[in-house]
Amino acid sequence: MSTMPGPGAFAFSSRVTEWVDLAHTFGNGCPVNPQDLRHVSFSHWTFEGTIGSGTMVVHHLLEPLLETVLGVAFAERFPIHQALPLDDERFRGDDEVSMAANNSSCFNYRLISGTTRPSNHSWGAAVDLNPLQNPYLYADGHWGPSAEIDYTDRTLDLPGMFTAAHPVVRAFIDAGFQWGGNWERPDYHHFEALGLVLGVADSDPTAAHKPRA
Repeated sequence: MSTMPGPGAFAFSSRVTEWVDLAHTFGNGCPVNPQDLRHVSFSHWTFEGTIGSGTMVVHHLLEPLLETVLGVAFAERFPIHQALPLDDERFRGDDEVSMAANNSSCFNYRLISGTTRPSNHSWGAAVDLNPLQNPYLYADGHWGPSAEIDYTDRTLDLPGMFTAAHPVVRAFIDAGFQWGGNWERPDYHHFEALGLVLGVADSDPTAAHKPRA
């Protein structure tokens, strides 16, 4: 799938993911195969006001939805710090390292924090955007990935931050994703749509404290 842009227009392209793309993020027990995933490249605005390029690995059923949402982000000039697959040598599949680098990503075969269940990222069915500006509340009560910069006041309207009324959040929800910002233990950078991949309805994540997915 490919969008051919004019100058300064939103660009999006994809290809089937290959084994070589998943050296650090695929393992025994992964619920999908590389052929189920798409390696997508897209243009996005940066915090410097320029147009950059990013890459994610997403489930093929969510690819057109992600294209729509990222198109909205581009139209809104929503800045993304960087977007690189977790297989990048800077991260080697380590989600904590990726978050600390304020990296936006999607597929990564790993377990939900504090459980033995695969994360929704293991299906390529969850997207994390700007984790620094949109932190996660850990079970022990601290916010991450950074304790040095405080983005926990969600009444602020700072570049790269999400609020319930933000056009990008609304675009994700309209596409069928759930937003971690609505959880009792918020995960503001996290959007998931495993139900769309499995063909089942997602449960209401606001009903209980939800571990990081």
